[in-house]
Amino acid sequence: MIKQKDPFRLSKNLFGDDADYINFEMVIGTSKEQTAIAPAYLEKKWEENSRNYFHYKMVVPMCNFYSMLSAEYEVKKDK
Repeated sequence: MIKQKDPFRLSKNLFGDDADYINFEMVIGTSKEQTAIAPAYLEKKWEENSRNYFHYKMVVPMCNFYSMLSAEYEVKKDK
């Protein structure tokens, strides 16, 4: 933990030039009624054994800071 009065360290943040980046890819399984969302492009969606599966993959390295969500969403599609 940084000191509260350290001006140099306080001027830096998690997403700076020296941040560690990861290659992100994830498969999420949810109940049949739910949709899973992750911070990447949806590569594939399928149903198996009464569950929904979502394969997400990011095309460029990203910060190792993200959230995953799963719920019964109303889906709207647009191009």
